[in-house]
This record gives sequence, C-alpha cells and structure tokens, in this order.
Amino acid sequence: MNYLRHLLVSKGVWNLLTRFPRILRRFGLTKKKSENAILDAIGLTKSYNCTPSFCITADLINGNDDFMSSLMRKKVDLGIHGYHHIDYSDLSYEEQNSQIKAAIAVFKKNEIDFSGFRAPYLRFSNETSRAIASNDFSWASNHVVFHNLDGSSEQEKLYRSIKGLLDTSYAYISYENGPSLPWVTDTYVEIPVSVPDDELLIDRLKVSNPIKIAQIWLDMLNRSCGEGELLNLLFHPERFHLLRKPLDMLLKRARDRNDIWVASLREIASWWQQKRRFKFIIEPAGNHKFKIRAECTKKASICIRRAEGKLELVPALEKSPYVLESPRKPVIGIAADAPGHLIEYLLNDGYPILCPAKMGECALYLDKGFNGTNKDLQMMIAGTRFPLVQFWRWPEQFRGALAITTDIDALSLWDFIRRPFCFNRSHF
Repeated sequence: MNYLRHLLVSKGVWNLLTRFPRILRRFGLTKKKSENAILDAIGLTKSYNCTPSFCITADLINGNDDFMSSLMRKKVDLGIHGYHHIDYSDLSYEEQNSQIKAAIAVFKKNEIDFSGFRAPYLRFSNETSRAIASNDFSWASNHVVFHNLDGSSEQEKLYRSIKGLLDTSYAYISYENGPSLPWVTDTYVEIPVSVPDDELLIDRLKVSNPIKIAQIWLDMLNRSCGEGELLNLLFHPERFHLLRKPLDMLLKRARDRNDIWVASLREIASWWQQKRRFKFIIEPAGNHKFKIRAECTKKASICIRRAEGKLELVPALEKSPYVLESPRKPVIGIAADAPGHLIEYLLNDGYPILCPAKMGECALYLDKGFNGTNKDLQMMIAGTRFPLVQFWRWPEQFRGALAITTDIDALSLWDFIRRPFCFNRSHF
C-alpha cells in the first residue's frame, strides 16, 4: 500500500486535508514540543507510581539518542515500534523480519533496553507474528479490542461511528466477543490494545472535550476491570495537552479503587508467563470434598468460582492445601471430540482441565457441541452450578489491570516530511 492510499484509508479525506496544519501546530519545526510532552506524560504517570510502556520507531533514535536513552534512565518500559513507521500488513515475513532486526540493531547500538514490539498503525499479518517470534521480545501489543460500551443514545452513536472507522483500518475483535486478556504464545505474550484511543476520538470523531474523553476511558476501565480483564490504554504524546486531565482522572480512579493492578506491558508479560507454568494438584478428600494444592509463586491467587458467578480470591500458598466442598471435581472437563482451541484458551486463562472427561464428572463439561465465542465460554463458566477453581489472572488478588502505553513515531514536522520516502518497503 503506498503512503497516500494508506492515509486516505486510515485517516479519511477530511483529516488528510487538515493534517498538515494540525501536525505543525502539535509538533512544531523542532523536537522540543514533543520532548516536553513526553516528559510531562512520564511525570504524570510516575506521580501515580505507574510505569508506562513507550513504543519507539527505531529511525527516530538516530540523532536523538541522548533523549531516547534518557527515557530508559527514567525507568520507562520501552518497546520497538518498527524500524520505519510503515504498514507491516503488506510485507512478507522476510521483509518484516529484516525491518525488526534493523530496529533491534539500532536499540542495541545505543544501549537502549527494550522488551516488546508494536506494529506501526496497529497493522499486521500472520507473518508479523512469525517475525516477532523469531526475535527477542517478551511481549507484543498488536491486536485490537474495541470496547463498545452501552450508554446514552449519544454515546451509542459515537461507538457506531468508531466501529465504522475500525472496519476500514484495523483487524479487531469486539469486547462483546472476546475478552481483553493477554495470550501466551510459545515465545512471547500478546497483550491487546484497547480502543477507542486518542487518535480515533480526537482526530477522527472530533471529541476534544477532556471530560468527555475521561468519561469514555473511565467507562472502559470500570467495565474491563469489573470483569477481571485488562485496559491497555494507548495515546500519543503530541495530543497530551488534550489528554492530561483524562489520564489524570483515569489513574486517580485506578489508584482510589485499590483493586486494579497498574503495570507496564513488561510486567504484565512476565506475570502471564509465570502464571502459565502454575499447576494445580487436586485430589479427593472424603465425601464431596477435594484437596487442592497449588504449585505457584507467592503472589498467585486461587479464584474459586461459586454458583451464580460469585468469585472468591484466596492467596494460593497461604491456603494450600485448600479443601473445597463439591459433588464434582472443580475443574473443566473436555470431551475427546471438543474443539482444540478450547483447551488452549482455558489453559491460558488459568483453568485446570481434565481431558478426556465424562459428563457429570467435572464442574463444567464441554464437547463438540460448543461453537460459541470466548465471551460465550466465559458466560458458561460464570453460570456453572458447581465450584470451579482457577489461577487468577492478576497478582496479589488484584481484580483487574491497567496499562498506559504510548507510541512515539515522530518528534517534529520533519519526521512526517520524510515518512513517504520511508514507506517504500526496501528503504533503509
């Protein structure tokens, strides 16, 4: 896809016509505005003891290495945002891998630590996942979860507009169909991005009122964390002057609640990699009783899902062994003919499974008749009549999680002027 076509598809005609003066106003001719915005954003997040994750396009480091290195000294989690800021979805595996390796070389040459990868424009392909797996990343953050919330008629209209924009620009899943949770692969953890982000709200839908932006983000936080999930908020530093108040309100709400884990993408990836290695040992302990032992770290919690969706979180090691009363084994039984993806999903979410299992043996039984979405599966689990155990998703009994992430792909007007020349896939 050439650069002009990309802009027409991703930004829209009107935004393209008004793009230049807006960029000039936000960035200026020098990099000073951007650097100040980045430092202000770090200052705000740090005031709430929040470590943000910044994804940086590697070609910005050349000539700006001192400033980029200073971000590492400020204890910011850094990720790679491509070598050039180009659309990866049209590139072959070899081309993507070459771009990523070139970016890694720049980071290492300048002794800048990195932990993850996010594709420019959030556009990627199956070959992107292969390229990420071929390199040294603990996390990636490319998949998009659209938080289509219920609300007033005005908000419903807003979200319909957002969906229309997403349909033309991103591969995404609706929050109604898929949970906002990390996914552990063989080599890295995929951590989905939550939208609408600042670009969609401010530039595409002209929502510039800070209070309105804050309300949208707070609704996203309340719903995702209320369901035990993750809000991975993405913003861009050039809009920070419009986002200071919404971001402040969001972080204040998260800290005031005391049950939300505010973490970097590096921390989230590390936890989910640990969690995937945890094990339950469940044995009969008399009439309608089971003894549950947990092999895990001290930060882990056991979630006991009781009837009618009630959750009980207990410190795993402090309560081990834990005796649970139930007429059925507190695991999920999987029939031999059940879809294979069910096992991977359940293991990723911390559930013990028994496969093959017989109907009536376990708290919940799944066979080839299940063909719903992951959200449908969550609803089935919540509706089980028998207790079910799970290694909880977050450490130290936190109910949900919040990550603050930003993409740094330009520091001044000149970075945008040279971008069309970099859009050629063979250009380095």
